[in-house]
Amino acid sequence: MADKKIKLLHLHLPKTGGTALRRFFVDQLGEESVSPPLQGMMLEEALLQWRDTAVISGHFIARQADIIPPERLAVTVLRDPVDRFLSEYFYNKFDVDNLLVDACQRAGDLETYIEHLSQVPANAPMTQMEMLYPLGTTAQTRLSTDEKFSASKIAIDQFALVGVQEEMEDFCSMLCAKFRWPLAWAEQLNVTSRRLQPSDLTTGQRRAIENLLEPEIALYSYAHSRFKRDRRGFISSAGLAAEGHPDLSSAANEDSNETEHCPEPVKQDFGDLRCQINAVEIIGRVSGPGQVMTGEMMDVLFHVTAREALDQVSAGIAIKDEHGSLAFGTNSLLLGDIYSLAPGSYTIRFSTLNRLGPGAYSVDAALTPTSSHYDGCFHWRHAAASFNALAYATQHFEGKVLLDIDLGIESTSEGAAWCRKLPNEETISARAFSATGKALTTFRSSLDVMSSVDLAPLGTDLLLQVKLTNQSTETWHSRGRYPVKLSYRWLTETGRVVVADGARTDLPGDLAPGAYALTCMHVRLPDVPGRYCLAASLVQEHIAWFIDQDHTNGRILPITVLSANVLTALGET
Repeated sequence: MADKKIKLLHLHLPKTGGTALRRFFVDQLGEESVSPPLQGMMLEEALLQWRDTAVISGHFIARQADIIPPERLAVTVLRDPVDRFLSEYFYNKFDVDNLLVDACQRAGDLETYIEHLSQVPANAPMTQMEMLYPLGTTAQTRLSTDEKFSASKIAIDQFALVGVQEEMEDFCSMLCAKFRWPLAWAEQLNVTSRRLQPSDLTTGQRRAIENLLEPEIALYSYAHSRFKRDRRGFISSAGLAAEGHPDLSSAANEDSNETEHCPEPVKQDFGDLRCQINAVEIIGRVSGPGQVMTGEMMDVLFHVTAREALDQVSAGIAIKDEHGSLAFGTNSLLLGDIYSLAPGSYTIRFSTLNRLGPGAYSVDAALTPTSSHYDGCFHWRHAAASFNALAYATQHFEGKVLLDIDLGIESTSEGAAWCRKLPNEETISARAFSATGKALTTFRSSLDVMSSVDLAPLGTDLLLQVKLTNQSTETWHSRGRYPVKLSYRWLTETGRVVVADGARTDLPGDLAPGAYALTCMHVRLPDVPGRYCLAASLVQEHIAWFIDQDHTNGRILPITVLSANVLTALGET
């Protein structure tokens, strides 16, 4: 009977007999013990999603510094690269109709395809090496072909067993001995229907393919040597057991994934810090800092400092759930923006409708010169901030993700008729939320304008740095029903009110008694030139202006708003 404690990871390299090997695992352990044949899934995601399954099998995409978890024995099978190249080419050409494959593999003949690849050698399909090398390096830079080859050999050494497709029966026998399964072999499945064999190639064709796949051919030779070494170990163990020695078959190659090449864990905070992430905030527009409801607008804020002039900076985020599974990731370059920054401080804002269901989430943050940190990294911070999705802001669904649904109905038979009605059997109760903040009973503040301005051009806005100090005994809440915000009024020199209710500036956060904050106040100038007084003040929305409660709470700045031609004349004089 199969050992219920078996934990296997099968990295299925395309066209290496992996479908047959997965069927072999099903025959030995049962369908419920083997994952579905997973296609194009990130390795980290597969290990999380199928963590309770005995065998995880599929075409996985590994990232540099991914590791094989120590609790799982990893196996893979490689194939002679020339034979695999031909099998994959003809399989994509004749046996698949609905997969996205290189158009050149279908449009032309083999000779044309080889010529196409020869013109762009970087596109050579060294699939086995490309899938293996990330498991053998912790480097967070783009690797050369030689570096990928070296990392692939290290990766092969991490596997408990490595097979070769040409000797699959022996590989299955080794697996049976390892896990004490009944002796069985994998039957061929998903075979390419029409293809040339390597022996059918012309000398020129074979030489061209070998030139394209030279690193992978060398890697296959390394893997083949490893397979033969492991097979000899199993044969030796079986011989010793037959002579009455302790059964060593289950221990054969037990330490094959213990190697001096085992990669170290990837750093969680790295980069050259030419542009540094000082802090990351997640703020629900209604719920406030660190929390957001499903269906609520949310902001992810990066507070960054550029230490030198940078020609291009891309900001990226990755939101992960409590298991570390990626829920969403993007960067500004993918969204159509990249920034050049002068030295200074900035806030980068990602705004979105939160579609994530209730749960705990973390955010990775990155600043890079391109869409990939492999091309260079200014700063990467793992789990730079966290937030909770506490409840549903909308009640028209349940589950983990909010989706937009377009509901419809149509008549499909003669005489069928329908009309749309609003349901009256059930009602959705209204809920009260975001009651954070009470009406203040005392309005005592210090507002210091730290910017100096006398003249300002018509049609522009001002950003004035101010220092705010809470001199009361009550906390100022920056969000909720009665938030405290920074605003202003415009007065004439005689005291007549021109603008009674200026633009609002949010506080950086809640401000406790005695605490202070530095921020920039956004001021929109009057539409008519003239001499004015800017009366800056805090205001608690729906309650009162601080300056109305005590004039010492505010600050008055005389500012002359000039038209463009007047400013030009002043400049000439």
